[in-house]
Amino acid sequence: MTGIGFTEPIAGPDVGPRRRRVDRGALCWLADRGSDTWDWIAKRQLDAWGVLVFSLWMTARVLEWAMDFADGHAEMDGLRMAAIIGTVMGPWVTMQAALVKFHFEARKGTFSTEGK
Repeated sequence: MTGIGFTEPIAGPDVGPRRRRVDRGALCWLADRGSDTWDWIAKRQLDAWGVLVFSLWMTARVLEWAMDFADGHAEMDGLRMAAIIGTVMGPWVTMQAALVKFHFEARKGTFSTEGK
């Protein structure tokens, strides 16, 4: 690593990461701001809250569709209508359960990407 010198000496374990002279460019500044922004988002768990709000909003949209479908097809018998609405709602309810589980596991800090 010739030509790259460190500008901050290491004084102890609680000193931040050492910075190279070339780490003062616009891309490094942008990367630092992006990292700081993500740390701010992660500390407040805004991603988990966003997933929960999206899940609830989509549930309202699916229920709105189901009510509009039932209202617009009054001539259809009840069993057939229930089968169609159940076919649409079933996968969404499964997805919503996964999203809510993600939210609560993320809030507890036990979120893992490994299958159990």
